[in-house]
Amino acid sequence: MLFLRFDDRTQAIEDATKALAMRPLRAEGHVARGCLYMYSIGSEPDEEDDGRIKAMKSFDQALELEPHCIAALHYRADMLAREPTLWIDALIAYDKAIRTHGEDRRNPLLGILLAARASILVNFAQHEAISDAERAVQLAPREPIAYIVLGDILDHSREYERAAEMFGKA
Repeated sequence: MLFLRFDDRTQAIEDATKALAMRPLRAEGHVARGCLYMYSIGSEPDEEDDGRIKAMKSFDQALELEPHCIAALHYRADMLAREPTLWIDALIAYDKAIRTHGEDRRNPLLGILLAARASILVNFAQHEAISDAERAVQLAPREPIAYIVLGDILDHSREYERAAEMFGKA
């Protein structure tokens, strides 16, 4: 129901909150509501900070219920990564998520986490960013985002031919 009403974010958030009232111990519900708050940031004047706070609170509630919830770990880190002043906090959050899910080397979600971390690392640790992005492509070869992130990083490194190749694979 949430996604059917996504064009009306306020109603979608209300629906998610009602669903959580019926099943408050489901981490997925808190993640879904957090995403709705996250995607509504900036849609209403003066609600940007309120949306950020509510999104982070929802992701934190999901992690209280399920500390290894990969979606909550990812979206929480993604919220931090949106602010350059919080990049270090975002890297710490991604490191935690990667360590939590790093034992299953075949998990494509690990690739997505590595790609997300790489997109932050490119700002100050380019070699590590390339390494993460290349691992992301290996772990998640069917995920276009892995190729796009690697292409962006290679382009930033002036490796234009390899960048074009990655964009072509995306």
